[in-house]
Amino acid sequence: MGMKAPQILIVDDEPELCQIVERCCRVEGCEPVSAFSGEAAIKLCSRSDFDLVVLDIMLGGQDGFEILGRIRGQGHTMPVIFLSARGDETDKIIGLGLGADDFVTKPFSPRELGARIKAHLRRSRAISPDASEERMLRRGPLCLDRLAMSVSKADCPLSLTGTEIKLLAHLMEHPRQVFTRRQLYQSIWGGAFMDDNTIPVYISRLREKIGDNTRSPAIIETVRGIGYRFSLE
Repeated sequence: MGMKAPQILIVDDEPELCQIVERCCRVEGCEPVSAFSGEAAIKLCSRSDFDLVVLDIMLGGQDGFEILGRIRGQGHTMPVIFLSARGDETDKIIGLGLGADDFVTKPFSPRELGARIKAHLRRSRAISPDASEERMLRRGPLCLDRLAMSVSKADCPLSLTGTEIKLLAHLMEHPRQVFTRRQLYQSIWGGAFMDDNTIPVYISRLREKIGDNTRSPAIIETVRGIGYRFSLE
């Protein structure tokens, strides 16, 4: 018996766009389910466990940010990709704070969206430890549980999104190693380097959540002109 196809929830009030995204999903071997309103999406999420959500920011007067907050409020941790007609960095900061994992600006390439979906599905499972890795990753006061996808600092749990945990895990696995924005983007998203602002926004959010903004020296250091490194052995 074959493995069950990943289920993707598509939330958009434009049926034509939903059909395009549905085709992207099927090409990647996924099973798409479309919801044409935020309320319909919330009801579907309450009844089913989806592997990924593609969510439009503008939903006929509804706010995709509010819908995302309600989805996360139900306890769902699946990757969420926002579709946005705007490339505003403010949208990214708001979305990341609510638990978004990626942004794709409209109009988009179906091939690019399909690649993003595939990369997030693959990486949502990639952090689980294999036989050669320890489950717990510890650096200084930080402890990352690869299997439970959770992070604590000095035994106090932290509220991080799945993508933030993957980024932190990658940095913690290679202490003192400097990574460029391009390298981090490739490691976490697995696709072509598309947006020069994505990594700084994620690093900023991650620093805020681990209490790194007022610490000196920083846990995640900026190496001017090059990139970032995790400073704790």
